[in-house]
Amino acid sequence: MVFPKFKGGKKALDQYLRDNVIVPDSLQKINNEGVIVMSYRVNTNGQITEVTTDKINTTLSESFHKLVLDVMKKAGPWQPGLKNGKPFNAKLEISFKFNTK
Repeated sequence: MVFPKFKGGKKALDQYLRDNVIVPDSLQKINNEGVIVMSYRVNTNGQITEVTTDKINTTLSESFHKLVLDVMKKAGPWQPGLKNGKPFNAKLEISFKFNTK
């Protein structure tokens, strides 16, 4: 089994997220901290689908969830995962840690 890959690999995904998950000043003024875990699927065409978030030990507002959801939905196209040599819909997770204190 080969898991899906962001075009350019993990380093490119990390850079994409650093460049695009920009916390607006209005949210930086609020004491927010925590981790958001995002689940998503990469379909057989390399598109991101079924993006959801969960809170873990967090005081983060819903605005943070919307921010990471919007960025991740635009993160594509991906190289689809392969199972037995055929593309498959793969479920993945990624974590975001925020601290605006």
